[in-house]
Amino acid sequence: MKRLLEFDTVRIIALHGSPESHVWMSHVEGLPKIGDEGTILHLSPPDDPDDPSTLYIVESNEEPHEGTRPLWIAEFSRDELEFVSRPGQEVNR
Repeated sequence: MKRLLEFDTVRIIALHGSPESHVWMSHVEGLPKIGDEGTILHLSPPDDPDDPSTLYIVESNEEPHEGTRPLWIAEFSRDELEFVSRPGQEVNR
């Protein structure tokens, strides 16, 4: 399993719990779903991508409508995410 770091692009491959339980900010336009892609903004304590208890704060990569908030910003465990790409590297699709 590839190590996930801040600013990596990831795809949601599972949701443990409801989409609502993942939402990290209440001021968003939608909910995360399997297949959505986003960018890791932050790692939550213990902030170690090798620690299975680290959580990942991810922002939707879907373009918001002009003048609106991001579609979603949500928190995921490592096993809910799949690596897609890293800035400066070729896209893995």
